[in-house]
Amino acid sequence: MTIKPLCSISKFPPNGWIYRERIGSRYWTTPDPMLPFWDVVSLIINARANNPGAGLTTDQQAVATALAAYTCNRLNGDTRWCEGAASTTGTGQSKRSGCGGCGGKRKKK
Repeated sequence: MTIKPLCSISKFPPNGWIYRERIGSRYWTTPDPMLPFWDVVSLIINARANNPGAGLTTDQQAVATALAAYTCNRLNGDTRWCEGAASTTGTGQSKRSGCGGCGGKRKKK
């Protein structure tokens, strides 16, 4: 499963998987950013589920996409970690042919 815009979810980005968002009247922050990506996704889902009045999704794919986008935004779209900056308009596809961090190449269609 590929989560864009990250190059890889198996390599820890600088300072780990830091995530912060407002849930209700408080801010929630990843308690241990050095956990694997999917463990952090589960923590975010649990925090959101425990605060249903906040109206935040608990869909795993949506939360994973949010964590990936937050991470690339936090890293300013650094091509060592991100394929391209997250986009809220257009297709969201990067024009780069590979990832500067992992060296991965996209397959041409």
